[in-house]
Amino acid sequence: MACAMAVVTLVEMKLLDATCHGESVSIVWRMPLYFVLADGEVFYYIAQLEFFYKEAQEKMKRMCTSFALLTVALGSYMSSLIYAVVDALTATGGRPGWISDNLNEGHLDYFFWTMAALCTLNFVVYSGFARNYKVKTVVS
Repeated sequence: MACAMAVVTLVEMKLLDATCHGESVSIVWRMPLYFVLADGEVFYYIAQLEFFYKEAQEKMKRMCTSFALLTVALGSYMSSLIYAVVDALTATGGRPGWISDNLNEGHLDYFFWTMAALCTLNFVVYSGFARNYKVKTVVS
């Protein structure tokens, strides 16, 4: 997900640069970015479900799948919270913040860099837990 955010950021920087030089940029250029982000989500979601099916006890598989869906829902709420906080902190003095109604006036690239940093931090924390995880042993 951090890599997907970085790709989105680089494209957004190019689009903002083109706009600053007076070039007209269509919204269509931003459409492929949604596919990049969706690919990132698909990779983690499928891996998460696969992990629960392989590692959970037989009686816990349904509950673990429910927890997986719960994390997606909580992630959406957290995303909304991050969005609101960034908007409140960056939109000061009557100036548009990073997230503006007019995409050419805002700095979505800053927002996406922040999200890439948060995703990287999340990966580091996850790696710490994954390193200490012991794989379930199956008794035949």
